[in-house]
Amino acid sequence: MIASILCLPMLLLAQDSVLYESFDVTSRAQFPGGDYGLQKYIGEHTICPAEALEKDIMGKVMLMFTIDTEGRIVDLKNLDTTVHHLLVAEGFRVIQSTNGMWTPVIKENEKVRMLYRIPINFEMNIQEENEKDIVTEKLTIAESENDTKEAEELLNILEESVALEDTISLKKL
Repeated sequence: MIASILCLPMLLLAQDSVLYESFDVTSRAQFPGGDYGLQKYIGEHTICPAEALEKDIMGKVMLMFTIDTEGRIVDLKNLDTTVHHLLVAEGFRVIQSTNGMWTPVIKENEKVRMLYRIPINFEMNIQEENEKDIVTEKLTIAESENDTKEAEELLNILEESVALEDTISLKKL
């Protein structure tokens, strides 16, 4: 299962109760490496819960949070209550782990808070699934071949034993 993301900074910025359009700011909040860095970080740090893997639980977690004037994550919220709680918990965990890593937004040479919305997709990677199936198939074939080899070896031993018994029987005559 893989997690994929798409960075969607909201168009509105929040400072106290005042909202700003994103074009009203000098620079928006940045994660180290920009959007690519955030995608890479989330991809590398997201751990799909084992229960979700076992039960083929997939979905898109849509999270919204505020990046405060110190680059911290505050007011983290799940925007879609229909998504499985296991996926939401992992989304919360990975976003919380970016706490303090952000460069805050600047408006008129002053740091302000910014709302950020981000989806995290939990989906089964078909290639990974196919590779797992192929490996399982190869193991099954290998086990089958081993069983066949073992059966052949037992048959040879049995044939040798029967031949030996026949030889012994002939000698007794």
